[in-house]
Amino acid sequence: MYIFRKKNLDNDILNIFLGLVPISYIFGNLLLNLNILIIFLIALKTYKFDLFIMKKNTFNFLLIFFFFYLILTTFFNNYQYFDKNELYFENFLKSILFLRYLLLFLVINKMAENNNLDLKYIFLLSGVTLIFLIFDIFFQSIFGFDIFGNVPSQKRLSGFFGDELIAGGYIQIFSFFLIFLIPTVIFINIKKYFKILFIFSTI
Repeated sequence: MYIFRKKNLDNDILNIFLGLVPISYIFGNLLLNLNILIIFLIALKTYKFDLFIMKKNTFNFLLIFFFFYLILTTFFNNYQYFDKNELYFENFLKSILFLRYLLLFLVINKMAENNNLDLKYIFLLSGVTLIFLIFDIFFQSIFGFDIFGNVPSQKRLSGFFGDELIAGGYIQIFSFFLIFLIPTVIFINIKKYFKILFIFSTI
């Protein structure tokens, strides 16, 4: 009984930290990377080396190939300039750090295989933060500053991101969760209204 509860607790914690990815994204790479590291370490503790065992299918193969292709091409395009400018080495280092998303995929994939993946946290937190950001941007466009006092950067609306011009990218990445939040999470039992709610959410 203790082992059963412990595994459930680990999976609950994993789902919560996955839900916090949209929040950590807002606060920058340091917090995002820390969050992904925590997710990976908890998953490694829970699933051990089974975490790295993936089903042999085309999608998984192409995904792994993409990450290593990115690293190799970045290395061969930059290595001859490593001693001339540290920026070239930083580009190569960034390509390696992209592997964190592969690790995140491994965790999500393993949780889904074991029926331990609960997307309600990431749907709800993504939806709330996205609605807040959209409201903040409209507020900024009307009054010339957002609710935190940030003015548009380089004449572009940035909302609570301030000088970082990533509001559009954030909306693009996490809008999927907002679009499906109402019809799948909040009104999951109202099947007959799904199409109407989906269209409303998309608009």
